[in-house]
Amino acid sequence: MQHQIYPWNKKQWQQITTAFNSGRMPHAVLLQGPKGLGKLDFAKALCAFVLCGHRTEDSPCDECHTCKLLKADTHPDYKEAMPAADGKGVLVDQIRDFCEFFIYSSQLSVYKSGIIHPADKMNRNAANSLLKTLEEPTRNSLIILVAESTTSLPATIKSRCQVLDFCAPEKDQAIAWLQSASAVSQNIELALSLANYGPLEALDYLQGDSLSERQEQFELFAGLRAGRVSATKAAEKLQKTLNRRTLGWMLSWVQDMIKLKMSTNQVAITNLDMEKSLNGISKNISISGLYGYYDKVSAALGLIDRQANLQLVLEDLFVSWIYLEK
Repeated sequence: MQHQIYPWNKKQWQQITTAFNSGRMPHAVLLQGPKGLGKLDFAKALCAFVLCGHRTEDSPCDECHTCKLLKADTHPDYKEAMPAADGKGVLVDQIRDFCEFFIYSSQLSVYKSGIIHPADKMNRNAANSLLKTLEEPTRNSLIILVAESTTSLPATIKSRCQVLDFCAPEKDQAIAWLQSASAVSQNIELALSLANYGPLEALDYLQGDSLSERQEQFELFAGLRAGRVSATKAAEKLQKTLNRRTLGWMLSWVQDMIKLKMSTNQVAITNLDMEKSLNGISKNISISGLYGYYDKVSAALGLIDRQANLQLVLEDLFVSWIYLEK
């Protein structure tokens, strides 16, 4: 278990540890904000803080028996409810098991603590199962919900949690952190832009193969429009690596083309390295066509987690792209 609090989350950390030290600790906390800001690391650090028997005013000791058990993921007073696999939701049976955990007294620490992540992936039945536990909390318990978006969470859940909002840091702070965290010095600003200025997401871009994969996918995307590749062949190739990030790239290209087509001046776009190519592609496409296609890609993005036939979804997307109105 990581106990790291990133520089841009220090304010939230001070706020919640001060509440704990003054006896005003809530029984449920909702951490909400965009991806790549370290919310889950924050949640785990907070669990470690309340469970540690030798904590300081603002951090767990990281050395006692309790902290060692947490690092080994074997602490009897700690529980997680997370999807069984990528793209899956948090199921009602997982939440029922999570809530049952809080019925009993702690075994080792004064507190019991647990994390639900991502809380916005709970369905209605799962959320309803959690509600009673939030309404009637047991003594010395801490439940932490972690979510990118809370629009899908019922108001009854949100109203029973103390909400901590997480925001992307200033660009200069993010760049400085990435320069120290990564051995890579190139493409930092591009990675930040693609990651919506979430430093951890940007770090993943810099340390992995996503930038090269994105370039390959863009060449496929451009090749479809130019008639160099068929919709079926493109779909066969892309479905092997399709996920929310890769389809999100396509959405960002369309969004950037809309911005470039609507503005006669310099405009801020996400894909900083592709402005010339996007301008060239969008010349022969109408604004209304781009808006319609943006809606189509958005709808496809919503199908990724629903066991849809991805080959057919992609073929439909690509055929529409090839024949998009001029």
